[in-house]
Amino acid sequence: MDKELELFIEIVSSLESFARDRKNYSDNFIQANREETLLKETIKDSKKYRTKIYQLKNKTLNLTLGIIALSASRLDYKPALVIDYIFIANQFRE
Repeated sequence: MDKELELFIEIVSSLESFARDRKNYSDNFIQANREETLLKETIKDSKKYRTKIYQLKNKTLNLTLGIIALSASRLDYKPALVIDYIFIANQFRE
């Protein structure tokens, strides 16, 4: 398996683990379910190369603080960068 594919699989696995951890979501049950659904959909889109996910990490503590999902699109025939989703883990929200 080539190194790029191995890295992609490792990152997706890390994101899926992050998505399974309930402490990353809101304390409000309805909001938490919405956040979980959106995050899992975003991860699915990244597996299909529709969106690019960037993890916000604290390397010192080895923690994922959140994610930013970006995709390319067009507005009036001009290329555009679209922010699909910004998610910050609940413990890092104010």
